Amino acid sequence: MSTGAFFDDSIECQIIVMRDLDRVQKVPDAGKTVVVPRDGIGTGLSRLFATAPKLDAFIKKWFADGEQR
Repeated sequence: MSTGAFFDDSIECQIIVMRDLDRVQKVPDAGKTVVVPRDGIGTGLSRLFATAPKLDAFIKKWFADGEQR
């Protein structure tokens, strides 16, 4: 719970998340299913919606767009 322990809206965190989402995309590309928590990503202790609102919106949009693919 210390300062800097969770993602923020910095470019460094954005790069990490984009890299990880590229890895996630390989799962459906291989014909497999990605399972996401019902509450969403970053809704627990990280409180992504509060600590990194831009990153939170990006992740939500990425998954929503994926449902359209």
